[in-house]
Formats: sequence, structure tokens, C-alpha cells
Amino acid sequence: MSLAVVPDRPVWLDIEDSMADAAGFVNLGHAQLVDVMLRALDNRVCSGGGFVSPAHWLAVHAGVSSAHANEIIGIAQQAHEFPHVMALLRAGKLSLDQTAAAITADPSADRRVSEFAELATVPQIRKFVRTVAARPEPVAVNDTTSQVPASTPTTNVSHDDQDAGQAHTHHDQQTSSPDSNHPDSNDAAADMVAAGETEAGSADTAPPDASPEPAVGRPATRRTMSRHSRSSATVSFGFDEWSRFRLNANN
Repeated sequence: MSLAVVPDRPVWLDIEDSMADAAGFVNLGHAQLVDVMLRALDNRVCSGGGFVSPAHWLAVHAGVSSAHANEIIGIAQQAHEFPHVMALLRAGKLSLDQTAAAITADPSADRRVSEFAELATVPQIRKFVRTVAARPEPVAVNDTTSQVPASTPTTNVSHDDQDAGQAHTHHDQQTSSPDSNHPDSNDAAADMVAAGETEAGSADTAPPDASPEPAVGRPATRRTMSRHSRSSATVSFGFDEWSRFRLNANN
């Protein structure tokens, strides 16, 4: 009678079993850290005594990094919202990273997320949460009635101020831009002076008992001169010419 030879068990199976056992122990240890941290937060024993934050307290006592401490504290703070996820962590079936990715979902999807997370990797859990069990976005209330756009400043100008500004502008235009149809102011003043001098000369030279003589005045062409010529004639008619004219008129 021959005995059947049982083949040796593959090495890779032994390695996988050993890895599963070690990961389970690590998961149980992380679950204990989360539970201890939850008690520390409830009893407020992780503040004071030189510790600046709960993460500082955990990093000192557990010898973990700040990022690892913040991850444990985040799970402890939301443990009561995800009972099914925490049950798998305490049973050693979920790792700390798997649990941290699962609790980012909406708390109402706790059971569905826990069932998926037990068989998925961390990237798969994060994608599942984003597409299926994401938290609802907070609704932002925009108060448009109390906001004024900075690009369109408002100015309050009354109708009286507008009328006063238009009147002031019209007055400035009249004083700064004289009408071209009116004679020049210098020419008008020169005509007034010439008319006064002519009347004075006629009254002095005409005696009461003599017949009226033609008024002696400036040449008749004076009235037909241009504006520039009249201004030049008025300036060139000096004191000596006027004295001789008065002397001839009296003789």
C-alpha cells in the first residue's frame, strides 16, 4: 500500500497569511489609539501642561508624526457618526488609512461605505465617496441687496445742482467766447471816443452869429476803414496833430 505524497504549501500563501495577520494586529493597534484619543478628547486631558494642541499631545505620547496624529484625531472626532466603519476598524478589517478615507463620506452612507471599504483600496474608497456618497455642499446665501459693485460708484446729484452747473457753464461760455457777429470791443471804444471829439470840436469852432460851416473832423474815409486800420489811425493821431487842428478851427 502506497502513501500519497502531499505537495508542499506554496510559500507565497504563507507570506500572504503572515501579512494579513500582521496587518490585522496593526489595525487593532490603530483602533486602540483611536479609542484612547476619543477618551482623551472627551475628558480634555490632551490640553495644557505645555501641549499646544491634541495632535501635539498624541505625537509625544504615541511617537507618531503630526500628519499621523491629525489623522487619528479626525477619526476619533467622527467615530460616533460612522458606527459600521468603526466596527470594521476595531475588528482589524480596515486599516487606518481606509477608515480615514471612508469617514469623508456623508454619514447617512455609513453602511454602504463600510461594505465597499472592506474590499477596496484607499484610492478606490476615495473615488467611491466622491461619486456615490459625497457630502452635500453647503448652500451659500448671497445677500445681493446690501452689496454695491465697486466698479460702478454711485453719486447723489440733485436737480438743483445740475441746473446750477448748467447755468454756470452757459455763463462761462458767454464770457469766454464772444459772438463773432458783434464788433470788437477795442473798435467800439475807439468809435465812441472819435464821436465825442467830433462833437466837442464842432461846438468850439462854430460862433453863434455865423452861418454854420461844415463840421471839421476826421477824413470821411475814416468810416470806411477796416477794424485794423481804424485802430492804427487812432493810435497814430497824436497830441501835435490834434493841437494844430484845434488852432485852425479857432482861426
